[in-house]
Amino acid sequence: MAITTTAHYVARHQKNPVDTLMWNQRSLDFANAVADDRVREFYPSLYLNMGKAHEDIGNREAAKRFYEMAAGVVDRLGDGRYGKIVRDAVARARRRLAE
Repeated sequence: MAITTTAHYVARHQKNPVDTLMWNQRSLDFANAVADDRVREFYPSLYLNMGKAHEDIGNREAAKRFYEMAAGVVDRLGDGRYGKIVRDAVARARRRLAE
């Protein structure tokens, strides 16, 4: 689980959008390798970040797909500040790509 979080933070500090996508993909791959629910609440953010990374490199269809995946699992988040931030970001991203 820690490696998923580490890859997520490495992705956030990349200067090249392709590298950002690569690290976000690694983070998602690590989460997918966990065989239980420990990472369940990470998926909304992981999908959101994958969507943004694809959007930044111009791959709108993949971005839309990941934003829809994020929207499908945002109910896993609590009602606190973090959950609100992620839900709002997913909604904004979906609106942005719908235009």
